[in-house]
Amino acid sequence: MKNKEIKKEEPKYATKEDLNSVLDAITALKDMVVTKTPEQKAVEIVQKEELVSAKTDETPCPPSWRKLVDEVLGPEFGLNVVYPEKGTGFLFKIIVPKEKSNASQSHWDYYKSDIRTRSIGFGEGIEGIRKYCEIVAKNLTKK
Repeated sequence: MKNKEIKKEEPKYATKEDLNSVLDAITALKDMVVTKTPEQKAVEIVQKEELVSAKTDETPCPPSWRKLVDEVLGPEFGLNVVYPEKGTGFLFKIIVPKEKSNASQSHWDYYKSDIRTRSIGFGEGIEGIRKYCEIVAKNLTKK
């Protein structure tokens, strides 16, 4: 048997242009695939609902309550009142603006808002609201 010469091919190395074209192809494929999983869409919907629920003054409340919040906390604070179907009171929600909030960044990342809620009985009336606003104001001075 004759020894055949084995030809060795020169190794071919990838160039920067080759890598960029592969990267472009991968990016194009990624864009064709669904960009969000159903779980991500569900989280996005929940977050949008939370933001909608955090809007101020959705439920009518007496103007004296709004005036009280403005006096104790300031006009930039939001107010929301929820009247449950059962019970002898209501949920009083104070929506704290981000620049006045002392909530941690992780709280803001998760909840996207700072809402302070308290159940106030109808018997407490405006004095119950005043006390709660003062408690929130005192808490906001702490960092």
